[in-house]
Amino acid sequence: PGPEALAVLQRIRERGRLVGLDIENRFDGVITAIGIADAFEGVCLPWDPYIAKGTGVRGIGEYRYGAACRALLIEMIESGVIKKALQNGTHDQRYLAKNEITLRGYVEDTLFRSVTENHRMPHDLQYIVAMEFPVDPWKIAFHGGAGADMNDLPEENLREYCQRDAYATVRLAEVQRARATQVHQGDLRHAFYLRKDQVALRMRQVGIAIDWNAVEEHRANALKERTDARNRACALAEAAGFYTRKLAQLVAAQSPRSRVVWDLDLVRARHPFNVGSGPSIATVLYQCHGLECVRRTKGGAPSTDDRALAEHITQGGSIRDFCLAVLAYRKWDKILGTYIENMPRERLHPIFRPQGAITGRWAAGAESVDGKGFSIQTIPRPLRNCFVADPGYWLLCADYSQLELRIIALFAGDQPLLDAYARGEDVHKMNAAILFEKPPEAIEKRERNLAKTLVYSMNYGADPRSIWERLRAGGVIVSPEFVRTVHDRWYEAHPALRAWQQKALAEARSRMYTELPFTGRRIQYYGDPREIAITDSSNHPIQGTGADIMDPAFVRVAELLRGTGREILIHAHDEAVCHTNEPYLDGNLLVEHMTQRWEYEGNAMTFEVELKIGKNWRDCKDVTLEQLKTWGQE
Repeated sequence: PGPEALAVLQRIRERGRLVGLDIENRFDGVITAIGIADAFEGVCLPWDPYIAKGTGVRGIGEYRYGAACRALLIEMIESGVIKKALQNGTHDQRYLAKNEITLRGYVEDTLFRSVTENHRMPHDLQYIVAMEFPVDPWKIAFHGGAGADMNDLPEENLREYCQRDAYATVRLAEVQRARATQVHQGDLRHAFYLRKDQVALRMRQVGIAIDWNAVEEHRANALKERTDARNRACALAEAAGFYTRKLAQLVAAQSPRSRVVWDLDLVRARHPFNVGSGPSIATVLYQCHGLECVRRTKGGAPSTDDRALAEHITQGGSIRDFCLAVLAYRKWDKILGTYIENMPRERLHPIFRPQGAITGRWAAGAESVDGKGFSIQTIPRPLRNCFVADPGYWLLCADYSQLELRIIALFAGDQPLLDAYARGEDVHKMNAAILFEKPPEAIEKRERNLAKTLVYSMNYGADPRSIWERLRAGGVIVSPEFVRTVHDRWYEAHPALRAWQQKALAEARSRMYTELPFTGRRIQYYGDPREIAITDSSNHPIQGTGADIMDPAFVRVAELLRGTGREILIHAHDEAVCHTNEPYLDGNLLVEHMTQRWEYEGNAMTFEVELKIGKNWRDCKDVTLEQLKTWGQE
């Protein structure tokens, strides 16, 4: 930060061209460097003081010209006149905001441009740039190997790295922007990604409150359930002869000079059965019980993954009980390790990536502000009561009713489903009646839920074997014959669905891409056309159209709420969770913007939302707009 750096900043400002911006930071919120460049020249400045490998690094305020350079750079960052390009700008905006710097004029994101052009290609800056310019692989050179911490680089190297990123970003943005017209709705899609990104950033900044008492209750229950499952598995392993076999192995391998006197009690003490160990489980299944190996790992060892255990459940008896105990242990161990132990104490600040899924759906990351977190979109429903509204507020949820089934019914022109939706019937109960050959009024809740699972899988063309394995892994015990039977019944009752799936598969293999009917967004395929599966060609039109329906409405509602003190907190699949102290006002807003009617090849479908409200996410109750008029007044 000297006269030369100040002069460069002044010239960049005077030229008024697009600039590239890059931030280097530590995860504690410290910004270590900020780089800015236009197509002609650039500069990178130190920012906050920090420690690297035990050595103090000066902050910008410790330089003679530091204050002047800092003020000018902040002025440029906060200027809406000077247009900026960033690579994955959500990250940089977050750390700037922590330092009370507001990014304005953010009009280009090279990550979003790359996603718009071809979602299947890598989107890291080094790769994208290498596809455009003959440049040295500067990132590899500076990173110094896997796991290296950039902030341990000498400060001059760190700033050179940051400045190269800024310069590469602006050069890349210019090329991408010029090529945008070659991509279907390229500029519009990029602009919408930027809007989605602002909503994602706001959701992350606000976060959602945690009820720690609920977390502790779940922890105690999960620990008990995991312990019970472990004890069941250990008892069944011993009954199968695990320790007897282990004793024989130890005795056979013992040196003649050894003084150890092995017996079952000593084996139990020194070599206990480990329910979390694949080899221990394999010993019980393939040696003690003598089962045939149905699956193998990449290394050739007998597999003990969930799918393999699901296969062995059909053996019945103690083998079935052992497999179920192991699956239960894994379930509760994951709930503890993935969710409960990673629950922040006060608020979860999840990452939402608007470009995260290839279909256009949002993806949720695992990082939170304090370093703990998980994907809030995958959290088991029973744990959702850990997420609560702030005092004086409610959680108001708007969830699309059977979105994916409505989409496939519209695309396939399936008359039975179209008519049922038009009449307002309980479609899941109607489907269960077909699958189980019972009158709708005789359908039980568990049958309705099973029908939902089965139909969901068949929507994407899953074969009976895959469906059966998925059910088994989830603890639903049915026979393969049952799954084949209901699979056939479904397609006999809905031949239009099968015809649409086959048509979509044939078109994907012929064109080597699938295209969304309403927006024209495409997903490219590569390699042998025969490797494109029916689940691939069905997934994109359904999931992608779901994104086309929900995302514009979701973003619009979030934008309308900005500055009101009410927020959209969560995007989870087909559901928007709103934090509100005006339930009726926001209920109307959600219904108005999210309810949509779409037409396709002479058929029409209304995509409706169902409202729920409550103090925690799990226990939200169904509610009508009329009920929301007086909600909370009692």
